Amino acid sequence: MKAISRKMSDYMCEKITIKTDYIPLGQFIKLINIFDSGGMIKGYIQDVGVVVNREREHRRGKKLYPDDIIEIDDVGRFQVVKEAGT
Repeated sequence: MKAISRKMSDYMCEKITIKTDYIPLGQFIKLINIFDSGGMIKGYIQDVGVVVNREREHRRGKKLYPDDIIEIDDVGRFQVVKEAGT
């Protein structure tokens, strides 16, 4: 029997709603609550980075807009969506 290998891009996105036109990457990661502190977020982004729209990103201030796709290794795949009516 063969093991099935899946890429992260095969998984569905969790939608994360924002009220503003954009959100900085560091704030986005804080919003999804996967790290204990801002220092951990800063270190992770600098050292490992996350994939934003299929490109590795290491800048905390990178602006994320609605429909952007963010992939975080061993955590998941997220899509930025804007809250309706704002």
